[in-house]
Amino acid sequence: MKRLLLFLLVAFVVSVFGRDLLAQDNGLPNTGPKMDPSYPEQWGHNPPISGTAGGFRAEKRVITKGPLAPSVEDRAIYANFLAQPHTGLIRLLPRQVPQPKNADVKINGGGAYYSFAFLTHEYGFGSDLELSTTYRFKGRSQSDDDSASDSKASTTASSLVRLPVWHELSVGFAGYDYGMMTRVDDVALEDITTNDARVRFMLGYRPPRTGPDARREASDFREGRLVDLQLYRSREPIQLNTTYLLRSISYGESDVLVAFCVVRQDPDASVTIAWKLLKRFDPVNLKR
Repeated sequence: MKRLLLFLLVAFVVSVFGRDLLAQDNGLPNTGPKMDPSYPEQWGHNPPISGTAGGFRAEKRVITKGPLAPSVEDRAIYANFLAQPHTGLIRLLPRQVPQPKNADVKINGGGAYYSFAFLTHEYGFGSDLELSTTYRFKGRSQSDDDSASDSKASTTASSLVRLPVWHELSVGFAGYDYGMMTRVDDVALEDITTNDARVRFMLGYRPPRTGPDARREASDFREGRLVDLQLYRSREPIQLNTTYLLRSISYGESDVLVAFCVVRQDPDASVTIAWKLLKRFDPVNLKR
């Protein structure tokens, strides 16, 4: 009788608490960003990232299903490249540009951001690259406005002409975080190494450790810094089949040096990017 009661007690405990205990044993996160169940393959099977990243699971280096998945054709073309360690293929969606319902991405940032340090499109976890969207307008003169009856209309908001949307790549989005990019037109992504002079500059760059100095550096790179006739800045226009170098500094979280290439730009303004990590630095903390 005692054995029967003991067996029933154990069965009750397992039925009530077993799922939670199993989740803890497998290291499954209890908190973190919400995952979109419509394409679970996005999130891979890597161990959860701890610390400031919030404990979420990183994506696979190449997503194969869902709106953030690169095309089958691009995955096949770059199969040999992706066989190398520390490489990946990602797709970024433009912000503020309507997407088809089946391409709706329910993650923070809408799929416009990517973190090479934490392997996620989710914004807010050390994002290193953004597909930026800028709306542009141009003043329209009276002669350009068939409905205008006087010259006053030429300077009003209603007289503005909307130009095509402008898309570019940028780094540095929040707080003191900042970074730099440069284009390398004469070296293919597969051939770029740390021996390249332009890579050496980024390798040797040391981020400041105070807030005011970080602000000044961020402002300087927004304007563009010329070093040995090479321009380094925080925003770059999209240019297909061109190698870019990126150094992204997220204080207290990550610091990475990456080479990448825009291999496709689709009619919906999304871009597909092949990348390889050249160096991961120890994150810098600001002095208080």
